[in-house]
Amino acid sequence: MAQVLEAGKKYFYGHLWIGLYLDSNAWEWSLQNEDYYGEGEKNYRMWKLGEPSNSGGIENCAVLFSQGTWNDAPCSNMYSFVCINGTEGSYNFVMSAESKSWNEAQSYCREHYIDLASVRNQQENDQIVEMANGKATWIGLTRGKWKWSDQSPLSFRQWNTIDNQPRGNLSFPCVLLHEDKWEGEYCARKLYFVCFATFVDKQLLRIRVTKNKSSWNLEDAAGAILQQMNETLYKRDHALGKNTKLAWRKQSDGKIFHPE
Repeated sequence: MAQVLEAGKKYFYGHLWIGLYLDSNAWEWSLQNEDYYGEGEKNYRMWKLGEPSNSGGIENCAVLFSQGTWNDAPCSNMYSFVCINGTEGSYNFVMSAESKSWNEAQSYCREHYIDLASVRNQQENDQIVEMANGKATWIGLTRGKWKWSDQSPLSFRQWNTIDNQPRGNLSFPCVLLHEDKWEGEYCARKLYFVCFATFVDKQLLRIRVTKNKSSWNLEDAAGAILQQMNETLYKRDHALGKNTKLAWRKQSDGKIFHPE
């Protein structure tokens, strides 16, 4: 963040695009604690045939129906909901006694318990169906996952928040930097932006090669010589880093070696 702010300090009080965006095709659980999920459990789904349909382009939250299958629905719909409670190794579900929107349900669960329920397997799905007793019930699955455009993991966050929620959603899926905070914005807006560049440092060395055998053709042996130099220098206390590469530089006549 410090480097980005330095690069864009001329426009510090304006807005700058950064490479974060909301992938509308991705679904993720409200509870992000990786320790809660076993192998494959984070990807458990029980969608009804033909779902998620995103009808009208506004169905961004998952609801579990009495048949045990899931639909996507507008997050503003009012449904019962189920929360996760407990401690590591001893979690349980808590069914709500009232109906709320998905965001209201998430806030309630986070305030009073741990989070909206993640459904990790068929057993948990059946358990919630039984607890819901025929009611449509919000679960903690929502459409949209924040990603960096270079696909690097999102480990750092600096959101400007409203009620502890990022100021960004599917209507504002691209992220800008305003002063030192992130905010979602519609992607067609024209703003200054900050790029990331990798610079290659090159160093030219002239070497002297002595032939021990007059029959050798150094041009033909150039590849083998280079490979041996790479291996020798890397093994010698890792004198060459893993991102360092050696290459011959050819002269204007296309040859590498010239007699002194």
